[in-house]
Amino acid sequence: MLKRVLLLAVLLISLGSTMSLAANHWYYVGTNGGISYYIDNDTVQKDDKNAYVWTKMADSRGREVWGHVLISRYGKTFTVTEVRGPAGIRKADQSTKIHPIVPNSPIEKIVDLIW
Repeated sequence: MLKRVLLLAVLLISLGSTMSLAANHWYYVGTNGGISYYIDNDTVQKDDKNAYVWTKMADSRGREVWGHVLISRYGKTFTVTEVRGPAGIRKADQSTKIHPIVPNSPIEKIVDLIW
């Protein structure tokens, strides 16, 4: 019985995370190199130093990729902690590399929008 309850809880949580990507409020950040960037205002979790936010990148053909991003405000870095493709399908290749925030880049605009 306990196993069934735990399995149900895991399924509901996984469905909820997929649904949150579909039922979102994307805010347009800008376009760079033919790719349009958005953030989901409803998913921003921040304090004065760091923030987690879902981002979306869309090309001119309508293909989209979502990324869950950890941004370090004062460290001027960001890390992609999760990547998902169409229909919320989780991508196998997940990069946890720390990237610098380049001036005048879409990620810098996201930092300005969040704080």
